[in-house]
Amino acid sequence: MVAAEKLVVARAAPLDPSQAQNASEIIRAYGVTQPHTPALVDRKTGVRRTYGELRRDLDETAAALRDAGLVPGDRVALFVATGPEFVTLFWACIQAGLVPVLLDPGMGAKNVLQCVREQAPKGLVGVAKAHALASVFRGAFASASVRVLVGCPFFAGTRALWKL
Repeated sequence: MVAAEKLVVARAAPLDPSQAQNASEIIRAYGVTQPHTPALVDRKTGVRRTYGELRRDLDETAAALRDAGLVPGDRVALFVATGPEFVTLFWACIQAGLVPVLLDPGMGAKNVLQCVREQAPKGLVGVAKAHALASVFRGAFASASVRVLVGCPFFAGTRALWKL
């Protein structure tokens, strides 16, 4: 856990991306040295983020996940569709020292539930369908005491990411 704690120590990202210790630091370094350079383009939705915007989004999202009660070393089940939101959540987890457990609905319910049981994540960050699954299969998701909703404003028993 000591290594994970180092990820969230308040240290500035290196200005030289070649000095970065992980990919999250590279993104943050480019956010300083090349803030207007495109970092993310979603061809499906047209959403674009520059490195400066992505750095800000990562900082805000990592802080929100910590404010929700997650600490370095915690496993977090990510159940979000691919796209800009997924990219931001994944790298924010890394920046915050969290361990993302990626869940894909294409795995099928049986395999998703088995993965959640085996990994015992402290957090569940996902869309409403993920939280509905957690509500139905409470035993499998019993370890997920921190529940963060993305993509819609309300689901019982969760905290909306945009409100954190």
